[in-house]
Amino acid sequence: MTKIDERVRLLAERGVAYIILAHLFWRHVATNAPALPFLSDKNYDRLFPQPETVGLTELGEAAVRAMYRYGVLVDISHMREAAIDQTFALLEELDRESGKAAADFPVIATHAGFRFGEQSYMLSPETIKTIAGREGVIGLIMAHHQLNDSLTRRRGGLARTVRTVRRHVEEIHRITDSYENIGIGSDLDGFIKPTVGGVENADDLAKLAERLRTEFPGQAEAMLHDNALRVLKRAFARRAVAGLA
Repeated sequence: MTKIDERVRLLAERGVAYIILAHLFWRHVATNAPALPFLSDKNYDRLFPQPETVGLTELGEAAVRAMYRYGVLVDISHMREAAIDQTFALLEELDRESGKAAADFPVIATHAGFRFGEQSYMLSPETIKTIAGREGVIGLIMAHHQLNDSLTRRRGGLARTVRTVRRHVEEIHRITDSYENIGIGSDLDGFIKPTVGGVENADDLAKLAERLRTEFPGQAEAMLHDNALRVLKRAFARRAVAGLA
């Protein structure tokens, strides 16, 4: 797996902050959770079967090891539970080997949220706790299909979106007793149509930000940017130690 190490190092040298190892379909790196808005998890699994006993492949494990070595954050968005669990187990092993604290290598989920319904794409309480334990960040996805799962079928406008975001924020806060692990993930340029109401494009994020400043006057700035900046700074500091700054 020397080539994987070399390529991750090259990406780190060129300033790549994080890598997502799973996506919409099985790519023989990490098993993925269903995320297509027009297919239920059950139908997705029937149409696009994946190995039931696999989380990370050898390729995926090599990638995580290289990312840990060079300070490139692991983004667990789109991963199946097995892949998430295996990734966390491997990171704990690497922590022990290196003598580093878990918080020295945060884990992120750039576009996800709390699992209110049955979508395996969204995050379980256990996963949220582990992300918080590593002082990582969960960016709330601005996709109606995911963010409103089991909350409402109707799309509504910005006011409803703010209420939905509040539900996710409150649940993550209940699990972690902190607002330091919450961010706004968007994924507006991804395959998330329809978006949540009132957030059609990047310009609308400014409107959402203003509403969140009203809803969370003491925590909004952290959720809007400070939490993500903290994690990014930690990642770049780590690669500086590795001589890649």
